[in-house]
Amino acid sequence: MSLPSVDRLGPLPCSLRARTAAVLVCSALAATDVMAATALSATRMVLREAEGSSSINVRNDDDAPTLIQAWIDDGRTQMSPELIDTPFQVVPPLLRVEAGASRLLRVQRVRPDALPGDRESLFWLNLMEIPRKAEGQRSSAAPDQANRLDIRVRSRIKLIYRPAVLESGKQDRLAQVDWMPAAQGRAVCVRNGSPWVLNLADGRIGASSLQLGNGVVLPMSSREFLLSAPPTQARVDFQWVDDHGALHPAQALLEQPAP
Repeated sequence: MSLPSVDRLGPLPCSLRARTAAVLVCSALAATDVMAATALSATRMVLREAEGSSSINVRNDDDAPTLIQAWIDDGRTQMSPELIDTPFQVVPPLLRVEAGASRLLRVQRVRPDALPGDRESLFWLNLMEIPRKAEGQRSSAAPDQANRLDIRVRSRIKLIYRPAVLESGKQDRLAQVDWMPAAQGRAVCVRNGSPWVLNLADGRIGASSLQLGNGVVLPMSSREFLLSAPPTQARVDFQWVDDHGALHPAQALLEQPAP
């Protein structure tokens, strides 16, 4: 039996959304053990104020059609999608991708007044595969599991909103980034005084490596990163990630805090 057209599916029922949210946490924890059937054309999205929307290509590498639910979050990963209010809309929020085919997913800004005009804002695009069981599997399944949906994996990439004021002139994203020893000896504080989202991919102070997590330091803010050992020198070697996911090596010196 073929899957229905996306245009006829409509929004997911509340009961399905609740079940999806419940399974989502387990799927995220098991993501490293599961291969996603879908692939994205980019590792991050940049939505520019002047354009109002941005698109990404979603490809299905599986040998069967798949349904994908898409939504935007603001960093609160444990909240159900319908409870998260962001100034963006995903079109379509539920799409069917045929086996070996691609579909375009668009993110559009719907409330520009809710976004700051002097710095970038960070959100996250989520895509969750909802594969259907084959007809033979459904007929042989227990009655209470005949309509069960198996959640495969969730993909999550950065969505950066960029105001128009940041598009002009030379963009030296590291000119206002400072590195300082943290209060405790096995951590450093990165202060991002720039209007851009700073995404660090790697960092090392001598033989001590930084534990970066997602590596994000938001504009006009600071963040501490733990070190594998206390620093033994002042030079920091690190890499930052640009709009296209490319890595750029850079260096900085640890600044001693003012007395």
